Amino acid sequence: MILFGKPVADYKKQEIAKEVSFFRTKNMVPTLAIVQLTNDDSLEIYLGSRQRIAKEIGIEIIPYKFINPTYDEVECLIESLNNDDGIWGIMIDNPIPSYLDFDKLTLLINPSKDVEGFNHNNSIIVPVAKAVFEVMKYYNIDYKNNSISVIGDSKNVGHPISQLLIQNGCKVDVFSDPKIDIDIETKTNPIVIVAANSIEHFKKENFLKNSIVFDIGTHYKNDGTLCGDVDVDVQNYVNSICPSPKGVGPVTSVMLFDNLLRLKDGKL
Repeated sequence: MILFGKPVADYKKQEIAKEVSFFRTKNMVPTLAIVQLTNDDSLEIYLGSRQRIAKEIGIEIIPYKFINPTYDEVECLIESLNNDDGIWGIMIDNPIPSYLDFDKLTLLINPSKDVEGFNHNNSIIVPVAKAVFEVMKYYNIDYKNNSISVIGDSKNVGHPISQLLIQNGCKVDVFSDPKIDIDIETKTNPIVIVAANSIEHFKKENFLKNSIVFDIGTHYKNDGTLCGDVDVDVQNYVNSICPSPKGVGPVTSVMLFDNLLRLKDGKL
């Protein structure tokens, strides 16, 4: 069974649109500032997809595009957005120029406007973690009575996913190095979340047939097509898989807008 993200995203969009409508009746327009610091085709694609979703649910997006700015220029922009009451949330798109530090830049964002949850001084959950959880709930996956392997412990993906699952009563085994022993990592538990950032590294022989697999990886092949951490052949082998692409990606974008509303709720 393929656990596609689109029906989950559509369901969540309906919920969020109702909340946005409520805000708009009070002349409050949810607005997200998206900062891009380099010229990259993937950024344009990603921006366009978020703009389409935002238009569907009544949220405004204001893009700020710079080509190879200085740190001081970015700092000045973020400071102005922090002080703008019309901006509800701010995010900085990756990739950025190599001479800039992404973590340092994101810390410039006021925690009350950190829509991606990278600043630990707020209670906002990283969108990809929320997306995984929403897919589990939508497809009635019994995450509480099944142990889960999370492969990869990166600060902005694997770690927040494992922490959210633990907070919701799940038994989680975290494998921080996806190259030590793949079979142990993938065959220990029936639910496997792969966030290893390693293109198509995991093959069907690395999984049990009854596994439920979530592929969180996102990579571009040389021909420009998207793929994940898990080889496509796994889809015809395991019990269920939330693939990449067409898996958590669409839901993650929607959860970004859910976070935007949660940030505003905290101020009301």
